[in-house]
Amino acid sequence: MSNTTNRIFYATTGGQGVTTVAITLAYAIGNALFDGRVRLWAPTIEGVNDILITLGMERDYQAGDEITLGMGFTLADHPEVNPYMNIYNIADYGQDTPTSYDQATLVLRPHYLPLRKAVKSHRPESVVLVKDNGAALTQRDIEDVLGIEISEVIEYDPQIARAADAGTLTLRVPNALKHAFKNELRSANV
Repeated sequence: MSNTTNRIFYATTGGQGVTTVAITLAYAIGNALFDGRVRLWAPTIEGVNDILITLGMERDYQAGDEITLGMGFTLADHPEVNPYMNIYNIADYGQDTPTSYDQATLVLRPHYLPLRKAVKSHRPESVVLVKDNGAALTQRDIEDVLGIEISEVIEYDPQIARAADAGTLTLRVPNALKHAFKNELRSANV
């Protein structure tokens, strides 16, 4: 019997860390998931190209392509569907609001503008907070405003941004990202 898990990451404004979070979780699960496949995907060609750039792969993506990133790990512009195997679909929606899927996760930094937009947008199933020391808003403020508990907290670390900008994010996943998704990895039996 197969099992398909769909997880979508999105933000209400740019610069929240959606691509970094999606790539990191996909790689962490992909590197440890031996009985299935992981598909990292974005709903637009521009989104797939952003992922490729973050991975350090200079290449123009063509609609419908499937790029193998590792053993049982692919990148495309659509989720994978296969009734005969375990699939873990992880989507980078960027600033596009998802309409359906198992779990829509808002990636948010503790700043007023993205929080204000989040209140007016699709209600997320869960929230990943990229904790920014010195920000005026606290985790509690965000939970109170959104009416939902934050599921994962990633401590802001300049090494994460440098690795993403250099295209080396997946060569050595920063500890702050590994730690943030320990529960997700456990639930994926990783």
